Amino acid sequence: MRFRGRALLVLSLTFGPLLVGVALAAQDDRTSTEATLAMLEKDPAAKDITADAVKKSRDALERATRMRASGDDTHARLAEGIAHDWAEVGKELARAADLEKRATQAHLSAQDASAQTDRERAMLEQRVAENGLLVIEIGAFSDASASPKGGPPRSSAVDAGRPPAQKRDGGK
Repeated sequence: MRFRGRALLVLSLTFGPLLVGVALAAQDDRTSTEATLAMLEKDPAAKDITADAVKKSRDALERATRMRASGDDTHARLAEGIAHDWAEVGKELARAADLEKRATQAHLSAQDASAQTDRERAMLEQRVAENGLLVIEIGAFSDASASPKGGPPRSSAVDAGRPPAQKRDGGK
């Protein structure tokens, strides 16, 4: 008799906190599921995308409530776990939709930047070509003004008829 009393005490001390912990975890699971569902239902951008997951999660929570009322805690915890999983699916769907929207915006911005770069490159090439034409025209103009008879341009050393290193006074 004494042994059975001690065994029950040991078992209750060992598994009692575990059962309380499971019950609290189930309550926390339900609380976090409810919070996630409330967040998803308030988000207008994700409402359409997550509607199916939210509905399935709400249905599972309702089943868990009915099961718990009928005394089937084991299946009620399972239903709450399913509800939690569906709420997480909804949260991930909303996150994926947000990431897809941001990726699309980044892609459009990159396309705009690429188009702007192409326009500026074309303008630069046009300016370089115009600059090259101006250099040719300036060269033709200076050649024409330096030698009126169309011959080669003259320099001062050629005009004097002596090499550029030679001095006028005969090297003295």
